[in-house]
Amino acid sequence: MPQIKSQMKRMKIAEKQRVRNKSVKSALKTYISNFDKAMSDENKELTKDALAKAVKSLDKAVSKGVIHKNKAANSKSRLTRRYNVMPETPIKAEAEAVGEITEEKKVTKKGAAKKKATVKKPAAAAKKTTKAKTTEEKPKTTRKSATAKKADKKAE
Repeated sequence: MPQIKSQMKRMKIAEKQRVRNKSVKSALKTYISNFDKAMSDENKELTKDALAKAVKSLDKAVSKGVIHKNKAANSKSRLTRRYNVMPETPIKAEAEAVGEITEEKKVTKKGAAKKKATVKKPAAAAKKTTKAKTTEEKPKTTRKSATAKKADKKAE
């Protein structure tokens, strides 16, 4: 602990700044991670809003002296470049939202999984066909009938 009065005051101020900086940095990381999530969802409008919030929080952090202005500029540039590369309307995402396309993984000879887009059948028709096949092909056997068959085989 310092013995000088001014140094004691400096320590109190430094602690307050540390706590403030910690909360500002945490919020900054949250906004950037929200941008990353919006990018992975491939929704251009949500990503645009998330980018605006992230840029705003970067600018606030610079004005409060939490991060350096060049770091903020580099981060904004990186986020903006990622946003600009994003396609305008992803066809695949729209089709999946409607429920027309599903992804299946096929394993090749080398063991690498490849995704193949297929058209999805309506759920009701798929259930009907599977139930009909199973009831026609396999008659239901109960536990009693199975044990009765075993007893008949032993008696013979």
